[in-house]
Amino acid sequence: MLQTGLSLITMGLIQVRQGTLVMKLVILPIVIQKMLLVIV
Repeated sequence: MLQTGLSLITMGLIQVRQGTLVMKLVILPIVIQKMLLVIV
């Protein structure tokens, strides 16, 4: 269990490092939508 979790975390970190721009482009709209829903 711990090994699989660590492997998933390391894979996630590597993917984030490789695709920070893509992650931002994907996450920012979702965060903005959530913020707008909270404000409204």
